[in-house]
Amino acid sequence: MKQLRKKLMSFMLALCLILSFPLFSSYALTTPLNLGVIEAQAASKVRINKKKLVLIKGQTYKLKVKGTKKKAKWKSSKKSVVTVNRKGKITARKKGSAVVSAKVGGKTYKCKVTVETPSISRTNLNVTIFSTANLYIKGTSQEVYWYSDDNSIAAVSNDGVFGLAKNDSFMTSKTATVYFDGESEPRLDVKIRKPNKAVEMQGDFKSGENADFKLNMDDAFNLKFDELAKINKVEVDVTDVQNRETEKMTFVRNDDRKLVTSFPTKEVQPVFHWDVLALLLLFIFTMVVSQRAMMAMNKNVNQDPQQAQMQKSMNTIMPLMFGFMFFVIPIPAGVLLYLVSSNCFQVVQSIIINKQLELEDEQKANKVSDIDLAGAKQIQEKE
Repeated sequence: MKQLRKKLMSFMLALCLILSFPLFSSYALTTPLNLGVIEAQAASKVRINKKKLVLIKGQTYKLKVKGTKKKAKWKSSKKSVVTVNRKGKITARKKGSAVVSAKVGGKTYKCKVTVETPSISRTNLNVTIFSTANLYIKGTSQEVYWYSDDNSIAAVSNDGVFGLAKNDSFMTSKTATVYFDGESEPRLDVKIRKPNKAVEMQGDFKSGENADFKLNMDDAFNLKFDELAKINKVEVDVTDVQNRETEKMTFVRNDDRKLVTSFPTKEVQPVFHWDVLALLLLFIFTMVVSQRAMMAMNKNVNQDPQQAQMQKSMNTIMPLMFGFMFFVIPIPAGVLLYLVSSNCFQVVQSIIINKQLELEDEQKANKVSDIDLAGAKQIQEKE
């Protein structure tokens, strides 16, 4: 009886263990054992912060070895091209390439440094008003950013920022690239009917903020109505008439079916050039003096009184008329300087000629004619 009871108890215990195993196993799988946590942390990878570097002659850069606290020993393969100090600061000396090495704990980490010496195509440039000129940088593989320190005198086109002033007017190029709905390829060189009326700025202009522009399709394209309705994008060059800066703009359809764009801007303060005004006044003065010097040459020439009065009036009016015309329609300062120099040369020339004519007149007055000499009484000397 006791053996039967022991067997029954053993059976019941085994059954309880079997029934409780799934619960125990799920708990064990989802709950970590609190027997102490051992964390293995991988050591940080040691590396140099730059493997390739391009510098301009004279520039500096600081290289670093990351992932270690050990001190690095720096070295340059060509000290004439690149030098490096003990803290990893490199200095570009001359054009060429060199390898800067950092030795840490028996391992060497390298950075290839290329030194460039770029140059600009022109260091001095004289251009006339409303004309353009191209500059370029050679001797570098880096991206070049252009800017002007005074957009009122010269502006840089296609730099992504429009230099504007209040009340500026705009015009487009003669052709544009037009994208149509339903056409996979754009139409190139689509002629613009009225370039000076095709684009206008919307709203008030605020320096540093994007300005809104609208493309007037009726003034821009000579297309049928159904073709105008299918236009979804236009790419065209827009020029500020005042400072002649040109930027490429992309106009897209908005909800009102208008072609509009928003473009970054910066304000350009109008500048009055007093030196050009002084040059213009000097031109008027030298022209007046030149006209009077020419009149002095003709003082001994018999002229009709009415013609002489008309010539005098013209000599007074012409300098004023030319001065006003050059003020309203500006011309390059170099041209004004040439005109002033020409007037001064003409004045000097007229003075020299007048002096020569006066000398000849004086000689003629003192000269005895052959008739007077033949009628002269001969005086004989008494013996």
